[in-house]
Amino acid sequence: MLTTIAEAEARSKSYYVQKGLETLLQQRLEDLEDYQDARNAHDKFVASGEQGMPFEEMKKELNL
Repeated sequence: MLTTIAEAEARSKSYYVQKGLETLLQQRLEDLEDYQDARNAHDKFVASGEQGMPFEEMKKELNL
């Protein structure tokens, strides 16, 4: 598959490997940033002392 695409587009196979790796690593970095944002939000919530609400209770409160 890689050889076919590289030949069809007159590019080296290493070009596609590099582009694929760049895409994979960019997605991984975004996932790590999202995870850190979620951890920070959770830590802030816990530190606030507020109590959570079960999802079913929230749906009832919002008439969903």
